[in-house]
Amino acid sequence: MIQHLGVETVLDVGANVGQYALQLRDGGYKHLIVSFEPLTEAFAVLQARAHSDPNWTVLNLALGAEDGDADINIAQDNASSSLLPMLETHLRYAPASKYVSREHVKVKTLDAAAPGVLLSGKRVLLKLDTQGYEHQVLKGATLLLRQVDLIECELSLVPLYDGQHLFLEMVTLLDRHGFK
Repeated sequence: MIQHLGVETVLDVGANVGQYALQLRDGGYKHLIVSFEPLTEAFAVLQARAHSDPNWTVLNLALGAEDGDADINIAQDNASSSLLPMLETHLRYAPASKYVSREHVKVKTLDAAAPGVLLSGKRVLLKLDTQGYEHQVLKGATLLLRQVDLIECELSLVPLYDGQHLFLEMVTLLDRHGFK
């Protein structure tokens, strides 16, 4: 789809240590990637990985419905870290995802964070992997979504985080924004 649509900018929201961006590069994608990651330790790895790539920008931010600050829950496995409380179901099936600490992070809306890195007229892919917080990120991206051509969004069929939107709710929300 990236090749088919001619995507020239990827917004990698919930980048962790850059796994998604590295997969894009391994697949031959050479255009701009902008990765957003709020956790200090994960961001340090992400920043080191992106350092020698002039088309890969990294920002140490959480994204949400409004600008401010928040405490993020840090999971033992790091990848399950979330701004939302984790539910028992998640822990039962993935014990290594338990929260082990918290970190105070800066939160911005995607509308506020992205304009400085987006170029007008470029085809945009928005990748969302924010451990149940995807709907909050979309609330803060109403202007930006008009520029997005493609969305890749991690969705859950069962509740894993308190307050997350499940698959059908998210598909309905994306449909209301014009995505099919």
